[in-house]
Amino acid sequence: MSIIRDPIHGGGAGVNRDGQMEIHSSSAEQIHWYSEVKGQAYSVIGTTDTLTAAKVPVLYIKNTSTDKDLIIEQAIMQVVDEVATVPAVGIFWSIELGAVVTGGSAATPVNLNTSSGNTAEATALHSTPTIGTAGSDIRKFYNKAESELYTINAEGAIIIGPNGTYTISYTTTGSAGVATANILFYMEDIGAG
Repeated sequence: MSIIRDPIHGGGAGVNRDGQMEIHSSSAEQIHWYSEVKGQAYSVIGTTDTLTAAKVPVLYIKNTSTDKDLIIEQAIMQVVDEVATVPAVGIFWSIELGAVVTGGSAATPVNLNTSSGNTAEATALHSTPTIGTAGSDIRKFYNKAESELYTINAEGAIIIGPNGTYTISYTTTGSAGVATANILFYMEDIGAG
């Protein structure tokens, strides 16, 4: 059998005696590949326990890389012990791009590949940071029930370029409760996708 080799990745394809192409291939979710092969998949969690009758950023992340995009795979949100009655018009989650956020506490992205020594080229804030400049809302949805868990599967469609930001906020009319948000993301060389 003649074999054609990929000089970069070492894989090969060949034609057998019956004239059929034989190849070896595998498939995986993009975030799985970036975790296993590149060691560049991360999770970051933000929590705020000081909900007020206002819009409160629960988790903010900024891409600090100069040569990588921050790719959002999934976001998960939940609020518990909300004193306001849901659903209601003034109580909702929102996700925005491009906001400028200050204050709060640092949230450290955790590498999902424990064998990798890579750290995320990103700054994350939680614990009631303040929105200085609003961004552009890309998602907004109302709570259906107290303590309901919401998952947004972006599947890599949200690409945060260098210095770009992604903010998950919770707006309420109440004055108590704990909100938490989790972002799964990976770092990809610009133009690699």
